[in-house]
Amino acid sequence: MDMTTKNIFAGVGVRTTFVNILYDELMKREFVTLADVMCIKRRLPKGYYDNNPKATLSSEMYYGDLKKASSEVVKALKQVSPGCVEDNGKTGKGKAFKYSGKSDDPLAAERQAIAQKRIEDYVAFCKASAGILPSSWFSSYFENTQLLLDTNREAESGASHIRSSLEQNLTNIDLLPVFNRAITDRQFFRFSYQPFGQEQIEPNRELRGRILMYGDNLEIVSPQSLREQIKDILKKQMGQYG
Repeated sequence: MDMTTKNIFAGVGVRTTFVNILYDELMKREFVTLADVMCIKRRLPKGYYDNNPKATLSSEMYYGDLKKASSEVVKALKQVSPGCVEDNGKTGKGKAFKYSGKSDDPLAAERQAIAQKRIEDYVAFCKASAGILPSSWFSSYFENTQLLLDTNREAESGASHIRSSLEQNLTNIDLLPVFNRAITDRQFFRFSYQPFGQEQIEPNRELRGRILMYGDNLEIVSPQSLREQIKDILKKQMGQYG
């Protein structure tokens, strides 16, 4: 017997979006077409492709992902409950599916597994962010949580946490506006390029560039060597403008 091992709700992207839309619509126990799913995805009125002769479902950018998603959903439902999905016998954009199984949510376990995995991934990200966020921020945000206790213990035991350096890309680019706002409001006191709990500034071109980007909204208090480097750069810049 061919059993699908991959969770159809896993992943991110267009295919996963179509999977969730189609599954939700099927659970209403009414016939749903691929055109209906595409309309929901694109936020178009129902019947858009039937009422617009120039609109062709098969020419849509993600039509291939939609077909793949529909096949996966129908297959997964039939494996859980054989015969629970019927179609209207049509082909093309008029083909429709209807769920008629006993359970109102036959793939609830699969969905729960994905939700649990996302929570675990989020916790892992938060722990990893300890090497990017200043320790004072991290400690404040996760105050009185088991996550903070575990992170402190791991740091004390020598466990390695993610860090940002010249050799690594800063992937959490969405955090930069938060950093910018905090610095502008003079709420930013320290930025670390070292593992959590071992913050020591190692001046480099990238760090100096970030410091200069904030102008007079940011002052380097220590180390003195970095203050002198920034001072020298500013003197050279002033000299360029007479």
